[in-house]
Amino acid sequence: MARPKIPININTLTKAGKLFEAESDSDFCIEVLVDSSASRRLVAQCRKVLQVRPGTAELTVSSFDETMPVLNKDAGLTIVVAGSSPFLRRITEIALWSGTHCVVLSEDAAAVVATVPEEDALEIARTIVEVDVNKPEEALEHDLAAWCVAHLPEFRLSLGTAFVFMRKAIAKDFTRQTSLENAVIAAVFFLPGADLPVLTLNQCKLLYQIAVINEVPLTRERLADVALVVASAFGLRALTRVAVHRFVPVGWLVRGITAFGATLLLGHLGNQLYSSGGGVVELVKGRFHKEAPGEEAITLLSEAPPSNPADAAAQNGAASEARTLQQSGEAH
Repeated sequence: MARPKIPININTLTKAGKLFEAESDSDFCIEVLVDSSASRRLVAQCRKVLQVRPGTAELTVSSFDETMPVLNKDAGLTIVVAGSSPFLRRITEIALWSGTHCVVLSEDAAAVVATVPEEDALEIARTIVEVDVNKPEEALEHDLAAWCVAHLPEFRLSLGTAFVFMRKAIAKDFTRQTSLENAVIAAVFFLPGADLPVLTLNQCKLLYQIAVINEVPLTRERLADVALVVASAFGLRALTRVAVHRFVPVGWLVRGITAFGATLLLGHLGNQLYSSGGGVVELVKGRFHKEAPGEEAITLLSEAPPSNPADAAAQNGAASEARTLQQSGEAH
């Protein structure tokens, strides 16, 4: 009896892993503009939420009051902590026209939209994440992560490595996307087993993506995770054949549903493992070493110099809160 062949090309998978690591390590610039009229509670909540892992992003931070700030066109993401500044409209318009990815964190989304022309209102509304400062910061984490996943899919790897709180949402998005792809592939392939190499490779790539955003190195130890995927693939193929023979008229649907569910489960299990600091090998050896997110995190917001230093004495409220924000951001 012939021995079953490994249904994936390890070299192809290795190249994909290197590509994922390169994307996550690419120069990713985050610009933060703090409106000096923003409430102390809003700035305080942003201070708790906006933390980045060291060495993962280039940070530029500034505050603005009576002087229009200059947007960094090279920034992958511009975050505006909004108050009642008259320049807020101009900032959002420039971001809209230049194609810069910009998100506005505001306590009153309607007030921000009201400052722009009606024809631009819909576009501007899409850039706003409304913050309820009476809710715990987890609410802001959830909403901001959802916004970034929806609007910045090309930066998911960079955002996942930089922001710990985004990792779960990004892993779910990778899993959903790969599950849908595998469902379509399994449904349209009619030759038995012909789809196995493609499905298995996609599942392994999914694991690698989740590993990268959780800062789990793609070393030889990840081959144990790949072996687990391959073993499950052969078992799933046998199960699918039985199901298809029993439901011949809708065999394509059975294949699609099975591939979707298997990939979805694999992504969930992979995220549970990697978010704990390792994979199968680490689990067996008891070498998980997950660190508390705040232990080595660098707070994104730091004391930002006002656009007009002469107005520094008049800046209170949010500005005084901003002075308490993390000082080590200068290292970036």
